[in-house]
Amino acid sequence: MKSSGFDLSLNYGDTTSNGLTYSVNANLTRAKNEVTELISEFYSGSSQRIGSMTRTSVGEPISYFYGRNVLGIFQTEAEVASHASQDGAGVGRFKYEDINNDGVINDNDRTKIGDPHPDLIFGVNINLAWKNWDMSMFWNGQLGFDIFDYTALYYETPYFFNGNRSTRVLDSWSPSNTGAALPALSETILNNEFTSANSFFVRDGSYVRLRTLQIGYTLPDSIASKLGASSARVFYNGSNLLTLTDFPGLDPEVPRGGALDIGVYSQQYPTNALSSIGINIKF
Repeated sequence: MKSSGFDLSLNYGDTTSNGLTYSVNANLTRAKNEVTELISEFYSGSSQRIGSMTRTSVGEPISYFYGRNVLGIFQTEAEVASHASQDGAGVGRFKYEDINNDGVINDNDRTKIGDPHPDLIFGVNINLAWKNWDMSMFWNGQLGFDIFDYTALYYETPYFFNGNRSTRVLDSWSPSNTGAALPALSETILNNEFTSANSFFVRDGSYVRLRTLQIGYTLPDSIASKLGASSARVFYNGSNLLTLTDFPGLDPEVPRGGALDIGVYSQQYPTNALSSIGINIKF
């Protein structure tokens, strides 16, 4: 494997004329990897209900997403007739790309459909102090990577017909909703839409998260002395308070499984948001 990239770190601090002291520390990482040699033609990740979702092969990053590429949803019978032969094709169903241009949609038309490795990883730490007040916050995130949302099989599809569904199924195709994100609702028609890996499950995982926040106030000495203390500070402390992302799942921060299943969002609890208040007293 060949790896390349860079790290960048910037730090700045100052005190303004009105007594505000601040500092900003930022870091940025860009990392790429490419498999250059394998003892096999390729390796696949673990197989679940829709088969293997990742592949590792020469010339690509480790554990890229692999499956059929969804071009859209068939809108008319004429569009179905003019497309490559596809089992279960019909108006309101997914239309797959004919990768090898042989006029037939099958497993030979599987291709790279996503990359779990971020283009950028970053963090920003900000510290402020003014009179008796102080605040510190840390933001971090990742940009330009994909998540294979395997859990969508359970809450966006008819795979388990009597199970609960996400409200996302309200945006399913119908003659009056032709620009829908999901195919037409059906009790029986799957069209391999949800029985094999495809780009429907691949979602943008980019996120920015407020990892920690602390706000404090140091009590005046006159108040601290009444407590029998030399100093006292009250504070609020929070973690994982805000996440900005377009990912529709519970948490874009997918824990890494095996090396061949990077970025597969399978089953996990979301990151906890915690808040606490406290007081530091020095005697």
